[in-house]
Amino acid sequence: MENLTNKYKAVVFDLDGTAVDSRFYLDALKEAFENIENRTISEEQLDKCYGMTTENTLIYLGVSQDNKHKYMEEWIRLSDELSYKQTLFDGILDTVKQIKQKNLLLGINTSRNTSEVVSLDKYLGFPFVDLFDCYVSCDKIVNPKPAPDSILLVCKELNISPSDILFVGDTEFDSKCADASGCDFALAVWGCSYPDKINAKYKLKNPAEILDIIN
Repeated sequence: MENLTNKYKAVVFDLDGTAVDSRFYLDALKEAFENIENRTISEEQLDKCYGMTTENTLIYLGVSQDNKHKYMEEWIRLSDELSYKQTLFDGILDTVKQIKQKNLLLGINTSRNTSEVVSLDKYLGFPFVDLFDCYVSCDKIVNPKPAPDSILLVCKELNISPSDILFVGDTEFDSKCADASGCDFALAVWGCSYPDKINAKYKLKNPAEILDIIN
């Protein structure tokens, strides 16, 4: 793998599907949709929803205006019941700690809202989010991924440029966000359903390969 010593000042992680194994949320999404809309969702549609903001998910699935409030209540209820299942992917914690030891900055760029980011530590049972120097959630910006706004806010908070960032994510929204902002993108293949269809400078089989890039 290409060695790019000193190229990056920060590594920025997406959460769901990259750092956190949380695909169970899709089960809640599917059940809520079928309960409220009385329609089914295909597996392809579910994969597409993974990585979207809640608002964009509603738009993509075509949830009727009359049902939006009921759907959100049902989705939140079902998601809360399953939240205890959240875990980090194997190797993530050790990789994040090693990046921190190398004095690189760490950021989070997620489609979760602030309360969902803050509650993550409770479900994991330790202060994972505290390891990071900043996090950007979807409610902190006007235009979420795939727009560049989230990465640009990370840059502002860390006082760096997009070219200083290696952004690690698992969806086309992450890839397009990186491209639009001008930072390098590494695809987390371990959490991706269709890696061959996503453009990336690096395609990582496991989190430890991030260390190969920055060493």
